Amino acid sequence: MDILKRFGEDAEYAALAGAVQKGSLPVLVNGLCEAARCAFCCALASDAGRPAVVVVPDEKEAYRLYNGVAAYTDRAAVFPARDFVFDAVSARSRDFEQARLGVLTRILSGTCDLVITVPDALMQYTMPRSVLESGTVRLARGERVDVAALTARLAAMGYTRCELVEGAGQFSLRGGILDVFSPGSAYPCRVDFFGDEIDLLGYFDTVSQRRYENTTEYLCIPADEVLFSASALEKTAQAAAGLASRFQGDAKVLESLRTECAQAADGIPPAAQDKYFSLVYDEKATLLSYLDDCVVLLFETSRIAERIRAFSWQTHETLELLVEQGRTTYALAGVMQESDALLAALAGRSVAVDMFMQAGGMFSYRAQFTVQANPTSPLTENTALFLDDAKDYLAAGRRVMLCVSSPRAMTAMEEKLRGAGVVAYPYDGTLRADAVALAVNDGSRSLNGFELPRAGFVLMTDAEIGAGGKQKRVRAAKMKKSERISSYADLSVGDLVVHANHGIGRYVGLQTVTTEGVSRDYIKLQYAGSDCLYVPCNQLDLVSKYIGSGGESVAKLSKMGSSEWQRAKAKAKSSAQGVAKELIALYAARQRMQGHAFPPDDELQEEFEAQFEYAETDGQLEAVAEIKRDMERAVPMDRLLCGDVGFGKTEVALRAAFKCVSDGMQVAVLVPTTILAWQHYQTMLSRFRGFPVKVDMLSRFRTAGQQREILKDLKCGKIDIVVGTHRLLQKDVGFKNLGLMIVDEEQRFGVTHKERLKQLAVGIDCLTLTATPIPRTLNMALSGIRDMSVLEEAPQDRVPVQTYVAEYDDVLLREAVRRELRRGGQVFYLHNYIDTVYAKAASIGRDFPDASIAVAHGKMSKEELSEVWQGMVNGEVDILVCTTIIETGIDVPNANTLIIEDADRMGLSQLHQIRGRVGRSSRKAYAYFTYRRGGLLSEIASKRLQAVREFTEFGSGFKIAMRDLELRGAGNLLGAEQSGCMEAVGYDLYIKILEDAVNAEKGIYVPSVRDCLIDINVNAYIADAYIPSSQQRIDVYRKIAHLESADERDDLLDELSDRYGELPAPVSNLVDISLLRNAASLLGFASVEQKGALLSFFSDAPDMERIAALAMLPELRGRITASGGKRSHFSYRLEKGENSLTAARRVLELYTKLSQKGIDKSEELRYNNL
Repeated sequence: MDILKRFGEDAEYAALAGAVQKGSLPVLVNGLCEAARCAFCCALASDAGRPAVVVVPDEKEAYRLYNGVAAYTDRAAVFPARDFVFDAVSARSRDFEQARLGVLTRILSGTCDLVITVPDALMQYTMPRSVLESGTVRLARGERVDVAALTARLAAMGYTRCELVEGAGQFSLRGGILDVFSPGSAYPCRVDFFGDEIDLLGYFDTVSQRRYENTTEYLCIPADEVLFSASALEKTAQAAAGLASRFQGDAKVLESLRTECAQAADGIPPAAQDKYFSLVYDEKATLLSYLDDCVVLLFETSRIAERIRAFSWQTHETLELLVEQGRTTYALAGVMQESDALLAALAGRSVAVDMFMQAGGMFSYRAQFTVQANPTSPLTENTALFLDDAKDYLAAGRRVMLCVSSPRAMTAMEEKLRGAGVVAYPYDGTLRADAVALAVNDGSRSLNGFELPRAGFVLMTDAEIGAGGKQKRVRAAKMKKSERISSYADLSVGDLVVHANHGIGRYVGLQTVTTEGVSRDYIKLQYAGSDCLYVPCNQLDLVSKYIGSGGESVAKLSKMGSSEWQRAKAKAKSSAQGVAKELIALYAARQRMQGHAFPPDDELQEEFEAQFEYAETDGQLEAVAEIKRDMERAVPMDRLLCGDVGFGKTEVALRAAFKCVSDGMQVAVLVPTTILAWQHYQTMLSRFRGFPVKVDMLSRFRTAGQQREILKDLKCGKIDIVVGTHRLLQKDVGFKNLGLMIVDEEQRFGVTHKERLKQLAVGIDCLTLTATPIPRTLNMALSGIRDMSVLEEAPQDRVPVQTYVAEYDDVLLREAVRRELRRGGQVFYLHNYIDTVYAKAASIGRDFPDASIAVAHGKMSKEELSEVWQGMVNGEVDILVCTTIIETGIDVPNANTLIIEDADRMGLSQLHQIRGRVGRSSRKAYAYFTYRRGGLLSEIASKRLQAVREFTEFGSGFKIAMRDLELRGAGNLLGAEQSGCMEAVGYDLYIKILEDAVNAEKGIYVPSVRDCLIDINVNAYIADAYIPSSQQRIDVYRKIAHLESADERDDLLDELSDRYGELPAPVSNLVDISLLRNAASLLGFASVEQKGALLSFFSDAPDMERIAALAMLPELRGRITASGGKRSHFSYRLEKGENSLTAARRVLELYTKLSQKGIDKSEELRYNNL
């Protein structure tokens, strides 16, 4: 669109570009507005003819600028700062390090020439160019590769070997198939080898594990920024030994030094890697080392200088403490460039950009330029004003380009301009002074308007593109909804399982049994007493992992053959029927009520939504559309909106509230706690600012006099939206015209309050919010009788939380708290023992005497907790020592360090939700998951800790966390009695029972299908050599057992050959047996069994008519015999060498055709005459 060329028409800018080209730097630029920054950066980088580094004061500004420059170039990247690791952590998230390596790789490959960064990142040493180049592996189709050498090299590059690749920095090898996820790529790659030749390369999805697109090459970059070579480890062992020999002090520190020495000697890099950073690389390299001839743009130099000073001081303070403790030396821990060296490196290549003239400066400037650029108002502000601006610009002789988000918007804009008497034309490469040029900008890119007065150019934008620099998300690859939150029921030895017919047992293992030369796999289940059950793996659809919120503490093993399990199932069935009846009755009653039909969205609604500062997720947009559809019907809405913490429920609710108010009706927002009411009230004041909406709050934060005034204003309609606690439910509260009630976390209200809520909500639209996700299976089971909107994806605009897993260490945690307090932040310290929580708070108080410390736990009253949260929100509390009660707390954007003691005793779901308490602002957040030093961990605790580590490093296990959370959501939705039944029979079976009950209540007939046993003499199993992981084998067995159609079979065969290679015959037999079993079940057969040359088809109610017709078919004549008695059946005699599986399938196909066509009477007569 040639926007960047317009800068060259400003003489002052042209002089600046000339100075940059000649290298007459540093220079100072004033007068540039924020809206023009992105275009200015791209224009100057282009005119300079060399790469540019843009330095901004903080991460939020870096990512905002990156979103902006995406409208002009796809060759930009953000180079973040990493966190130094000076302590022995067991695991840590490596998002920032891997992002840095990805950017450096792009620089080397010539695909990135605009790098946006912060001062810390510029000062930190990184992997030298030579190491990165030699440590990168390019895999290309047709190349010959030694697979063993490749996997060894990947391990040396910092990759972790695992069974299933779920995150960056992992690889997996299964026979001749290698899966690898390079941090330099958005997607993992599957590599198929034919011998030692790369036969095929393709990207695959980490959720479905399916390949979806082939490629010709894949670049594997190092997975860790600090890679110890053999010589570096040798030097590290010597250095650690030297530190230990000179050490005098804390025995724990001495022990850690000796451990580091021993590990380094054994070839294991130290966890506290940055204590020895100077030994890792011979060369001290920074980002600027990769960009020898670049120009550096510094925005807001006073803030940049302040950040340089702060980072330098903070790092020196940390190092000073480590050196005092004898844990390292300054020479060993040379992790960053000093500030004076950085300024010297920047001086000859910098363009400082400040809005206004300032006293002093970072450099002695060789020249100063004033590039005048003014912001323009986007369409969202005021349509009439926007059109007037366009006229005024044209009258002043400006050439105006107006960018819109789509061709449709372009047509609408042309009509608006024409209506205002302004000539407009589609941009054709020329700009005119008498008309507005209309151009379409990709709606996924942020574009802000600005004016260059000296160039006589104006860029204007519409609502979709402008909206105050709204960040646009890069959409993730689409996945089926069923894949987002699915059943994630990986079986491990020792897990409880539910067999539909025999009850709750314990999974002992997978066993291959060979009888008469035929091999099959079984899973062994242990029941109460010494009872065992061997379940053929082709019947795994009868078995599911026991899932209940109480876990093993609630469930007990069933006794085989007893009636206890049948009673539990009967009780669950009765309970589910009650739930179905009640829900359907409620739904039907609501459908009969008369409600208010709101009109479609108007321009004001669109304007309100466009001012949301973040990009909506797909889930948010879908939920908003569903809610609006409900509101526009004359039937009262009753919708549940559920989603995890921070998934954007509030914005969805506010859009519904605005729609209601726009139609002249009132909104009541009901929340469980006073402090949550206050926070929602503050959010609404901010969000509705500039719109004709009056918001107020009714809670104990209001005096009696204020409450009387609010009640009076509500009744006469002066207040549009009121937010409050249960105070809103009292009888003296009345509304003039209530149209919408929004209830936040309904399950946290008492029975009395819920009854009053039902009375108040009669005939009005009701939207209930819950922070606990609801299982998709439950959502589907209740479809058509309970309206639910589910938010399943988190916004991607947040900076990830830097997470560490470490043994409990006072020194590490004190430093973490000190670092957060230094930057003016607040800390959550989770000590989950009420008896000792005050002692812990006192201990922390002794370490930080100047800090304000508060305590929060579950035995405190609502009022006490409310005061604590108020103190946190107001910034009056520096450190909150608490139990897991913070799981359901409120937003404290300034709290960005979380410390959890005994994290190995908590579930992933709790860790996931509690970690969501931090990282809710633009500031980088930290989470420390600690476990007890020394003591032996139980097997369960050890497994949990391993899961926590993987969760931290790779994001794997997130799905398990989600599964855990969903169960809580299911319990909340269905109520206490149903939760008890769910515990008794397990979640999966209960949902199946509930779904059947709902269908029965709706009058939908679902035929009951009896299970069928297939026992024929063919090898049907999955060999260890084909799928080495027993968990993955179980998963595949389960998929095979659930097959119902040829299409599903073909899809599964594609998946298996993609993930594991060509199918062995026994696996192919398994798939065929599963389809045979399904077909036989539908036809009413109890079993298909082979004895020698006879294939017998057993049925409790044999269809003799059809069997007779089958026997008369020419191809089967003389080979079918029928038998009555206790086990009625017909048999088929196999010919010599005939494949029994193929024969069974053919017999059933013919039997099915007869059932479809009916029986020929003449054939029947012929049979009878015989």
